Amino acid sequence: MEKGECTKNYPKPYSSHTKIDKSGFVVYKRRVNSRASVFKGDIELDSRYVVPHNLSIIRKYKAHINIEWCCKTGAIKYLFKYITKGVDRAMALLEHTGSQDRAELEKKKEHLEMDEIDRYLECRYISACEASWRLFSFHIHHNQPSVMKLTLHLPGKHRLVYDQDKSLEEVLSQEDIEKTMLTAYFVANQRYEEARELTYIQFAEHFVYHSDIKTWTPRKQGTAIGRLIYVHPTAGDKYYLRILLNVVKGAFGYDDLYTVGGTKFKEFRDACYARGLLDDDKEWHDAIVEPSH
Repeated sequence: MEKGECTKNYPKPYSSHTKIDKSGFVVYKRRVNSRASVFKGDIELDSRYVVPHNLSIIRKYKAHINIEWCCKTGAIKYLFKYITKGVDRAMALLEHTGSQDRAELEKKKEHLEMDEIDRYLECRYISACEASWRLFSFHIHHNQPSVMKLTLHLPGKHRLVYDQDKSLEEVLSQEDIEKTMLTAYFVANQRYEEARELTYIQFAEHFVYHSDIKTWTPRKQGTAIGRLIYVHPTAGDKYYLRILLNVVKGAFGYDDLYTVGGTKFKEFRDACYARGLLDDDKEWHDAIVEPSH
């Protein structure tokens, strides 16, 4: 209670059926029944004061456990927010202190370009439990088999990591600037005949990617599974490129993904339609089934 009012907005309003309000919160069904009420002190409590719960669970664990039954993705996301947001963080500012003359410091600031990365640190709180776990060198997490993140990009729109001190000419003149994990996959399909029977996702099971030379080679030992990075459906042609990479085998380049039955389309979306990938609900079924793996 704050200032005589409940912070959780109790009592809730009566409602003939469960619905979602304008804010995205669930308004549960609460019937009007004047005979179903109890007194706690001088306050009469009816169905408007009841928190969503499950009697079987309360009896089993003998504790106050709230149960939410939601029917909208926004409400489900809200419930999981607190257990998936990670540990506490803080932004810390580091400054030099000493007996230097203020005028001298101001003079130096004029010649130094502001670099927020050097001046600020994002600090993470580590609890005593996690600290001791790390001190004993216990594993924080473990995947078996290992999962390899497969990147994708539209033609000529791949990400590039470079030294900020290098000039644009030096960056563009790098020998392997055009090579990426995806383009290396195209090259491997041209080089290895057995690779042409695999989709991009299946590639990590039979081939190993060498990030230093940006090349795929046949796997000789170990196991791994590939997973394409997530692309939102509103991302445009990149989303449809991801759909094609899930089904097309042995592509030698982007042209093979654009081409269906001898016809070369201008957009990946048109190629998806030509392959029958967007004619029905199959696109959404595949999107739901994929995370289950």
